[in-house]
Amino acid sequence: MHYLEKELGAFLGQPEAFAFLDASACDGFWFWDLENPEHEYMSAGFWRALGFDPVEREHLAAEWQNLIFPEDGETALQNFKRHCEDPSFPYDQLVRYKTSDGGTVTVRCRGLAVRENGVPKRMLGSHTIIHDTREIEIDRQLSQMLELSSDAILAYSETDGLLRWNQGAEAMYGIPESEAIGRDPNALTQAEFDVSRDVIRATLDAGKAWTGDVKRKMRSGRVLITSTNIQRVEVSGDRTLLLQIDRDVTERFEAQEKERHLTRELHHRIKNLFSILQGLVRLSFRLARNNVGLADKICARIDVLAKAYALSIDPGHDKAVDMHTLFSQALIPFAQGDRSIKIEGGMQPIPLNDISPLSLIINELATNASKHGALRDKGGHVSVGWQEITDGDEQNAIKFTWSEKNPNPMPAKPPDDAGFGTKLLTLSAMQLGATLNQEWTKNGLVCKLVIPFANNATIRPTTKD
Repeated sequence: MHYLEKELGAFLGQPEAFAFLDASACDGFWFWDLENPEHEYMSAGFWRALGFDPVEREHLAAEWQNLIFPEDGETALQNFKRHCEDPSFPYDQLVRYKTSDGGTVTVRCRGLAVRENGVPKRMLGSHTIIHDTREIEIDRQLSQMLELSSDAILAYSETDGLLRWNQGAEAMYGIPESEAIGRDPNALTQAEFDVSRDVIRATLDAGKAWTGDVKRKMRSGRVLITSTNIQRVEVSGDRTLLLQIDRDVTERFEAQEKERHLTRELHHRIKNLFSILQGLVRLSFRLARNNVGLADKICARIDVLAKAYALSIDPGHDKAVDMHTLFSQALIPFAQGDRSIKIEGGMQPIPLNDISPLSLIINELATNASKHGALRDKGGHVSVGWQEITDGDEQNAIKFTWSEKNPNPMPAKPPDDAGFGTKLLTLSAMQLGATLNQEWTKNGLVCKLVIPFANNATIRPTTKD
């Protein structure tokens, strides 16, 4: 005998070795006392495989004899007798057992008689489950659930076309399964994707699922919008199928389109309202034959409010707008020719109710710079930036800095008096709950604004008059 065989025999005598084989090598061992045939040890793995608690089972032959199919039990008994009479005849057959939940498992039952002087005294055997109807039942139930789903669930290959077209697909598209099988599902439904097929194929080849909204047509010609999910599923070997689930989201899509249309209409009407307001201001000042320049200033400020309003009702801005977008839009008219404005700062969100006062502050600073400061002459430059800080009260805030650089440095000189523009800056800062500081240097104005809304722009309370 090989030394490893001897070592293996000794090792199998250890409890942990037996437990390992019982759990991993097969579906349970059995050891039968042929001199006392009512006694038979059935390992825990066997009972667990049938769905029973091993603690509740006794080591008696009657335990398994009550679960085996009678005709299979007869076959096993006949083979047992022949094996005892002739050691060369193998004890090896397929038998069926009832499980704890009423299912059936087919088991390969093998055994070897342990003999003393040629007389069988014990029998060692093993069980291996080769077929479990419980798994088939689960598969059947899952298949039935997929079939009855209101979503269109289909499986197809790029070469053979549709292989599965459930009742949900029939109801959704009005096309029976008999006409769909073998067809390209996306050609069948006249699908219009927002991306190319190459993009979808690349996503699937990368092992990912592709999801997107797709426009499709029913047999009746009615257009549907589906939320479509496609993924590649390996069936066997190198063969793969595409599993596709289409959910009808037409009502949601139409509601969103209606909302966008109403928003555009509202935007158009409010814009007209601001235009009428500007016209009335100009007309009033023109008829008064005085302060025409003041009318232009007021109209410019109304225009700023109109743009701020348009930004606030943009469907893409639900609760906040980022500062970079706001500043970029507000400063476009002032960056002309050799006069430059540099904007530095991240996508810091600001609440919608703060857009108007902040827009007025930006407009006043840019207007003053274009008339009296760095943007008045060629070569002038303005830097605009912001960063998150913690103020003196340990509250999160945004520090906004407006820094002008005149092409021709001049002595620092603040304005002689506080005009309407300066008052508007102060009032707008108060509306924001912000601290405003202005410093005039030889290079031009440096304005700093500390606004307490850095961490979560959407939770600042709405300012009330």
